[in-house]
Amino acid sequence: MDHVFARLRYDASSLPLPGDREKEKDELKIDYPTNMDGYREIEELGEGCFAKVMLAQVLGCRHRVALKMIDLTKIEDKTAMQCAEREFELARKLLKHSNIVRTFATFKDPLEKTLVMVMEYMPNGDLERYIHTTFLSKNKLTPEARIWLYFEQISAAIEFMHSKRIIHRDLKPANVMLANSWRVKVGDFGLSRMRSAATVEVKTVCGTPYYMSPERILQKGYTYASDVWSLGCILYELATAVSPFFGERHNSYSLSNKVELADYPPIPEDCYSPFLHELVDLCLTADFMARPPASVVHEYSRIMVHMFAKYTRF
Repeated sequence: MDHVFARLRYDASSLPLPGDREKEKDELKIDYPTNMDGYREIEELGEGCFAKVMLAQVLGCRHRVALKMIDLTKIEDKTAMQCAEREFELARKLLKHSNIVRTFATFKDPLEKTLVMVMEYMPNGDLERYIHTTFLSKNKLTPEARIWLYFEQISAAIEFMHSKRIIHRDLKPANVMLANSWRVKVGDFGLSRMRSAATVEVKTVCGTPYYMSPERILQKGYTYASDVWSLGCILYELATAVSPFFGERHNSYSLSNKVELADYPPIPEDCYSPFLHELVDLCLTADFMARPPASVVHEYSRIMVHMFAKYTRF
């Protein structure tokens, strides 16, 4: 990005970390068991087609984790099985980034026929809930300084994943977790890989694909640019409290057409800076070849964090 601000360098990790780094160090010191006998299940946190997530405690200490368990007996489609195994192998690589939900250990439970991922427990909810709670309960939009603070971290995680040749494929506010009031972490990467080809196809035609890019709507496959489109949707939703295509939720045909044409209501000009408007427009470009790479999106947002830092309050 050829811009006078491009010489600036800022990273959200340079912000004060009230006990967060010590917590992460303590988590890494734990010897995580590789069988279910080492955990006490507390409650269910969520459930999908083939997987559920349980809150659990590591026996012998008070540390809590999220156990993501993929039930192999529920996967009949061969492609879906391959995708589930790929996600498991991806988790085994233990991607380490300050803005990606950590996976501490992985193992197979032969008794229950499940693949288990021992993951960081994020008790503060997700970005979707934060956006809607802020808007509905306080009847106000998110301050721009906080938008850039969160978005810089999300784009940093996606840039890192792309550098490892990984496409998220299911990026949306519900898959961005809040570690605390100022740090967010991307999770559930690879979840879409667990769905069967038939399921994905049906949802593409009949669902409400608020965060799907035009090329995904047209079933042309996933690219890194598809994640960038989703980043644009998240930035838009942080600013307006709704997805850019939410207005077409009752008409799937019209919704698909709007997405294909990148036809969405503009963000009111008097609400946020022209920089935010510009980045949304760059990411939500119908032609995937014209979208900036995640590295440029991250650099842009990092500069904005620097510019708005004095307005940030925790």
